[in-house]
Formats: sequence, C-alpha cells, structure tokens
Amino acid sequence: MQPSISEQERIYSLDVIRGVALLGILLVNMPEYAYMPPRFTGADAYVRLFFDLFVQTKFYTIFSFLFGVGFWVFMDRAGKRGEQVNLLFSRRLLVLFLFGVVHLLFFRGDILHLYAAIGFFLLPFYRKREGSVLGMAIGLLAFSMLPVVVLAMMNLDVGGASGMPSNKAGFWQNGWDTIWYVFGNEISAAPQLLPEILGLFLLGLYCGKKQVFTQIDRFRRPLRVLQIAGLIATLPSWFLILLAFFKSESYGTNAAFAWVFFSGKTLALFYVTTLMLLLEHPAWQKRFAMFARIGKLAITTYLTQTLAWTALVACFQLAGAELTLVTGTILCLILFAVQLWCARLWLAHYRFGPVEWLWRIGTYGKPQQLKRF
Repeated sequence: MQPSISEQERIYSLDVIRGVALLGILLVNMPEYAYMPPRFTGADAYVRLFFDLFVQTKFYTIFSFLFGVGFWVFMDRAGKRGEQVNLLFSRRLLVLFLFGVVHLLFFRGDILHLYAAIGFFLLPFYRKREGSVLGMAIGLLAFSMLPVVVLAMMNLDVGGASGMPSNKAGFWQNGWDTIWYVFGNEISAAPQLLPEILGLFLLGLYCGKKQVFTQIDRFRRPLRVLQIAGLIATLPSWFLILLAFFKSESYGTNAAFAWVFFSGKTLALFYVTTLMLLLEHPAWQKRFAMFARIGKLAITTYLTQTLAWTALVACFQLAGAELTLVTGTILCLILFAVQLWCARLWLAHYRFGPVEWLWRIGTYGKPQQLKRF
C-alpha cells in the first residue's frame, strides 16, 4: 500500500501480489464475517481443509511483508524529494490507524489499526544496515514462533472461541465495546503479535533495501532456490494438517493450528517468489493485469469487502437462511469478481481509490488530484 507513489513509479509486481493477497484475505475473513462455528462437517469441512492448506495465515503474512516493502519505497522516494520522511510516515500511520478504528466498528478482525500501531517501530530501522535489519527480522520471527512450538509439542489446540463482543447486535449497540475488547486483547497478546508482524515488516524492509523487486534479474537464482525451499518446507505441515483432518468426523483450524501457522510462512514464501518469477514474462504480466489494478485499490477493496459482507449477512439473517462455508466461498468469488470489474472501471477515470485518495490528503495535508483528466 503506497499512496504517495505516482502511477509511473509503481512497482507492477507489488500491485499484483497485493491484488492476489486481497482474494486470500477475503476468503480468510469470510467465516468471521458470517459468525460461523469453529468446526465443520461434510463439504464445509473439506473447504475448511482447503483454506488451512492453501489460504489461512498465508496472506496476512504476505500483506505484512508488503507493508515493509512499501515502507522502504515510501521513505526512499520521499527522501529523494527532500521531504521530512519520519514526520510524513508518522502522519500516514495516524491516518491508517483512524481508518482501522472506524473499520473495527464493522469488523472485529481489522488489521489496519494493528499495522499502523506496529508501523511506528519501523522508523528506527530505516537507516540501519541491511544485515542488521535481516538479523532482527529473523530473530523476531523465531521468537514469535516459540509459543506455537510449545503448544504443538504439548499437543494443545491453539485459539478457540473468542470472547469478543459479536457485531450481530448492531453497529451502535456494541461497536465501541468491540474496539475496546480488541485493544485490550492485543495488549495482552503483544508478546506474540508485535514480534511476528514487526519481523515480517522488517523482512519486507530488507527486500526493499536490497532492491529485490526492482532488480529481479540479480536475484533470479536465489528466488528460485527460495521458491523450491518454501514448497518443500510446507510439505510436513500439510501432512500434519491432513492427519488432524482425518482423525475426526468434524474439523476446525484449531485442530492443527500450529501447522497452519508454520505453513503460513513457508507457503507465503512460495507464493511470493513464484509470482515474482512469473511476472518477469510479459504474457504473465497481461494475465495478472486485473490483480494489479485491484492491488492499487488495496485499502478501498479491503474495506468494501467488509461492507458487502455486512449487507450479505444481514440479508441471510432476515431471510432466516443458513450460510454455509461452501456458500460463503462462492459468494466471496462472486464478490471479488465484481470488485475486479469495478477496479477496472474506476481506474479508467480516477488515479486512486477513494480511501487511498483520503490517505494521500491526510499524509500530505493538502488536496490531491483524483480524476485523471
């Protein structure tokens, strides 16, 4: 998400990867949008298994990594323009935090406020050496995995039913209760949340410093090695997830959360490197053009997904109809297809998404041209 960057300066592969990740985020958030139970049977159990193998934890990992890359691009280009980069980025984070707080009124799983809060910890690393940034990233990610490793060794489920107030009661009745619950919950979970997210941010910052996305020719062989390593490293987690799936008549992520968590890092590595290598070819660039467009409208897309699902869930509740995981998945694919179409129409006339435009105004403190002509 880089609102300060002009269309000519944008890095195509980042927009594509972000656009693909938006589909994954939509699928992951859908069960929470719809207040679905933690365990499933029948066809829903197989869909839940597919999510855990290929989607769950993979795409917030990618988004967090991209946030770090975007931080470097933003700071580097703002610095070259002679801007006060720390002040500019701080304002950017404050506006993002406000977006996140408003979003929390509708969806308790918001990530924007979390990214904004943790984003301030990135500032001291901007001028650090590449090796120091990478070392800290690896250290933080390793530390964040310790609780999951311990619980996995003890064969305990991770997670479980949330005590968070449900938004079923309505926007004004419990929206602020949800916000305070989320903040309290994240403060208590800070020892795991901060190291993991900041570690992923720093990993993205390291890749930004190394110019990985702008000089892929230099890194083609390491990227290929990382691609293969990411896939191979995922295989044990897949095996253990499948083992947990076939042990019971019903299935939920908690039954194999540790392995879902680990595979989120390794498979995200495979996804990112695969897309980077594919996008070196013009034919693949054309095939992924629709994802590049929606990737430019990342925050607008993310927030409108919540609005659309809030309306969908209300309709199902009014009709007294059951919303299954299978049905929800189909609706997600339809919604995303509509968003892809809307992104194409919007960008034909406007330079930024509406929320991205507001973000630019808040960041720079002055009006920004929205229309193309």
